[in-house]
Amino acid sequence: VAIPVSGIDCPELKYNVGTCRLTALVIIILIAVGCFIFVVIIVTICCFCCCWCNKRRQRVQMVEETQYQQEKDDIRQRSNERRAERKAKHDEIRRKYGLNHEEDPSGSYKRL
Repeated sequence: VAIPVSGIDCPELKYNVGTCRLTALVIIILIAVGCFIFVVIIVTICCFCCCWCNKRRQRVQMVEETQYQQEKDDIRQRSNERRAERKAKHDEIRRKYGLNHEEDPSGSYKRL
């Protein structure tokens, strides 16, 4: 069965614009291979983009974690400083009114 192209009768289903160089099977295979290569390229690009985004996300997360840890340490340090100031203030008040446990060996101070 031959398909006439531009009035030329090509044997074995060979056709190309005005000539009989390529068979239909070769054209179908070339189109399929081209589509396959296109899909592989698209998948590869998507994989590289995903890997790049993942690495970037991890770097951003690490920076945020470091900042969070720094803030947490600063808060803990300020809290310890405030605690020490309160303790010093309370000790001063105890000394002022003679309620210091360390200075009273007789144990006369009793909590109400």
